[in-house]
Amino acid sequence: MPELVIIADDLTGALDAAAPFRDVPGGVAVATRTDALAAALQSGAGVVSVSTRSREIAADEARARVGAVLAALPRG
Repeated sequence: MPELVIIADDLTGALDAAAPFRDVPGGVAVATRTDALAAALQSGAGVVSVSTRSREIAADEARARVGAVLAALPRG
């Protein structure tokens, strides 16, 4: 499991936020959609960044997407 998970509202944010961590052990995995998060979490990357693609959608849908990401994260 990664040491850090970054939740971004779009792909640019996910990539920009992850870039400083490119040299961490295991590297960085970027999930371009929330349905790709499980694979990124299992990839062995030290940092996972996920785009919720929620920047230009209604607040309720954005909240649901972020909630789905949070629910998919391992506890502890």
